Amino acid sequence: PWPVLGATDVEGARVFVGVASFRDERCWRTLVSAFANARNPERVYAGVVDLRRPDDDEGESCLVRFCEASRRAFARVGVGPGRGTLNCPW
Repeated sequence: PWPVLGATDVEGARVFVGVASFRDERCWRTLVSAFANARNPERVYAGVVDLRRPDDDEGESCLVRFCEASRRAFARVGVGPGRGTLNCPW
């Protein structure tokens, strides 16, 4: 097992959010929420498995929708991932 972090070790701690999505239209909201509610969003890492068919017309992928939503959300406050810019670093 991983060592338990002491009170002095939490400054550099990172959080990994793993999401497995099967044609889930709400997956992107989970990611936006994870970054928006994090005290230190730059230390949050996400891994997404978005299971879709190549010809799937059920909407855009989780990451495409996440990037669009996060640009709007973080641009309003000017902080967080992307710092309000139009790129999506994830």
